[in-house]
Amino acid sequence: MTVRNIKLLAASAVAASSFLTSAAYAAYPAIEEPVAVDHSGFYVGAEVGWGQQRIDGGYRYEPVELSSTGTVLNSGTANNLVRVGDNNKSSVAGRINIGYNFNEYFAVEVGGAAWSQANADWSVYNSSGNTLLATGHGHLNSYDVDLLGKVTYPFSNGFKVFAKAGGAYVWSTRDLNSRLNTWAPIIRHRADETDSRLRPEAAAGIGYNIDDNWSVSAQYSYIWGNSNNFLRSDNAIPNLQMATVGVQYDIT
Repeated sequence: MTVRNIKLLAASAVAASSFLTSAAYAAYPAIEEPVAVDHSGFYVGAEVGWGQQRIDGGYRYEPVELSSTGTVLNSGTANNLVRVGDNNKSSVAGRINIGYNFNEYFAVEVGGAAWSQANADWSVYNSSGNTLLATGHGHLNSYDVDLLGKVTYPFSNGFKVFAKAGGAYVWSTRDLNSRLNTWAPIIRHRADETDSRLRPEAAAGIGYNIDDNWSVSAQYSYIWGNSNNFLRSDNAIPNLQMATVGVQYDIT
């Protein structure tokens, strides 16, 4: 084989190789590396819906109050029978929040919520229960500021489920008055007071991503109160619950 033929054969091989390579790329385009999506950043949200401040009713006796020396301070009213009307007040409630997504699974948020006014009636009887001494009406309003950790599981179709847990600092304000007597022994030191306390809170819900920034959700939350005694307990916070629909905007 002459040198000229060898050169022609080599040139033909190079041309064939180039053709086959081009055909392979055309048939199997290059696989692009996936672009990493950054899910971190701040978000803001708002919710509105149904809320409840639970006030437990029933009968109870006013306890005996003793001084440091053992003297009975409320001898005229001790052991009076008190009836509080059952009233688990359902009303409008709402919450706003701002949070930070560490990634698409974990976030932390700070929020504030308010419940509409709950009402309760009360009556005071003597210890035998046969003489009505006083009646009255009361209002209860509650508010809170909370700090919650949030865990989210996203689905490929845009839906997601989430759960939250943390603490809520709650304010509950009582506005009590007497209808029968100006003198209402069972609530003499409880009228027009505000109680406040840190309480545990948990929530769960489902959401849907409309686009990269906007999402909607439905959520249920519960705050465990430390007492449901509307009239007597110091620092009495009612059980608070809320079922809401909301919207969230992710700031990117």
